[in-house]
Amino acid sequence: MPLVWGKLWALKIIAMTYSLDTLQTGTRNARRTSNLGEPEPAKRFSDELLLVLGAVALAYWILALLTHSPVDAAWSTSGSAAAGSGVRNWGGKLGAYVADASFYLLGYSVIWCVLAGLRAWMSRLAGWLRGEPGADNAPKKRWIFWLGLVILLCASCMLEWTRLYRFEARLPGHAGGILGYWLGAASTKWLGFNGSALLSIPLLLIGSAWALRFSWIKFAEGIGNFIMSRFEKWREQLELKEDLEFGTQAAKLREETVNVERAEIEELHAAPVIVPRAVSAPVEPVLIDTLSMCRRARAWPRSGKRACLPNCRIASCRRSICSMGRRRGKKPSPPKRWR
Repeated sequence: MPLVWGKLWALKIIAMTYSLDTLQTGTRNARRTSNLGEPEPAKRFSDELLLVLGAVALAYWILALLTHSPVDAAWSTSGSAAAGSGVRNWGGKLGAYVADASFYLLGYSVIWCVLAGLRAWMSRLAGWLRGEPGADNAPKKRWIFWLGLVILLCASCMLEWTRLYRFEARLPGHAGGILGYWLGAASTKWLGFNGSALLSIPLLLIGSAWALRFSWIKFAEGIGNFIMSRFEKWREQLELKEDLEFGTQAAKLREETVNVERAEIEELHAAPVIVPRAVSAPVEPVLIDTLSMCRRARAWPRSGKRACLPNCRIASCRRSICSMGRRRGKKPSPPKRWR
């Protein structure tokens, strides 16, 4: 019974602290997170299919535009090729129609549509690789993209119609297409030749930044950083080259100075002559026979004088030939003969 009551009290405390709704909400959020992290197989397959179809469509469109031929029968012309010569466009008859319609509507400004399509496809591919296929599909981003593309096409077609009309002979219609013919004529009428250009250039910059999703400020900073890095590298190389030249000149000057000082030292200061030290012959000890030297004093009478040497047994030598007299400064006197 105590164990059962303890379990009941524990359950009651847990119920008072965390409600069941809180626990269920956490479980639902975890499931929702797991569902977002791992998309369903059908959605993943649809994303992959869209990526493949988009790549094929872009490649076909670019091929048709690059191989456009005015002699092919298309939407705006019946063609001037001989019967049975075939279509010169690499995309076939459909490619000829697509290229002719693109150039007829937008002129050479259709290249912006191709670039925008490539940018959108690459962004979609990057999101699919990161596992976030719908990251760039926010409503705000879509509106900015389409608005920027419209502004870009209008500005580019106006500039093409007013400035690049020399390439009109290569197109099936007017320079800038139908859109350039309408907007270019209206801008020239109301703003003049230079005014239309002043309006078109800022719109072209704004529309390209919104449609292609980049920043002109970051682009300018990147160019500036690249130029500054190259300039700094060039300056470091120049300084290193100058340092090496200065070091080489200093080494040569130091070598010349050392050579001059060495010549002066050799002229003014002769080399010392080292005289070998003479080795003296060793002095051999000489034994002196005291008794033989004092042979004359033996006949002298004993006078009772002490011997000059402590070990001398002859007391009457009178210090005539001993060294004690010389040590005391006395000159030895010749011995007297006995009378």
